[in-house]
Amino acid sequence: MISLQKAVFAGEALQAIVAMQSEYTSLSQIKECAKYFSDSHDNEYQAIAIFNDGTMLHITDNGDGEGLQYNNEWNNGFIVFISKVVASYKDMDLCFEFDTLIDLFDNTVTDFDTKQNLLIDLLLSDYYNHDISLLVNYVAENACIFEGSRSDYAYELIEDCYDTKSMGTLANYIDYDAFARDIELEGNIQEIAYNVYWANPNDIY
Repeated sequence: MISLQKAVFAGEALQAIVAMQSEYTSLSQIKECAKYFSDSHDNEYQAIAIFNDGTMLHITDNGDGEGLQYNNEWNNGFIVFISKVVASYKDMDLCFEFDTLIDLFDNTVTDFDTKQNLLIDLLLSDYYNHDISLLVNYVAENACIFEGSRSDYAYELIEDCYDTKSMGTLANYIDYDAFARDIELEGNIQEIAYNVYWANPNDIY
């Protein structure tokens, strides 16, 4: 049996398991070492193990007589994405959803900028009752993310909605800080990082 303490944290678990191809039939070593393990016993058997050292092993048997096949060459960003998904969607059948998650990552998530990655992290953590595809596509196509202070956002919002020039000197008395505080308390904006605001959280429902 592979030791969790000796193998995983030293980054050796994956290499040890790959070297033990003859032991794959029981998968007991993989279950021992994995922080997350999912397996399927449909017509095409597959198992997925995500390890504490940030590696992932995907095992398949297509029933073609070639036996179990393994793949440990995964993009680090994809492993991080998968790890966040399974941490929030605890009842997910990862084997069943695996191909969908690959498509979402390759076609959409991989193109996210820093602000979009901050938002998808938040959504996966707090909105796990929503379909993952919906969350990813929302961030890609509909989410409004503002970079700047809360007061900066309030200023731009008022400038866009009202002709402050026509107010003359009265515009000098607008309390942007108070307005920004109110719209945040009302849930119309949400801070997702320092000076980064999600500006349309109500649109996700």
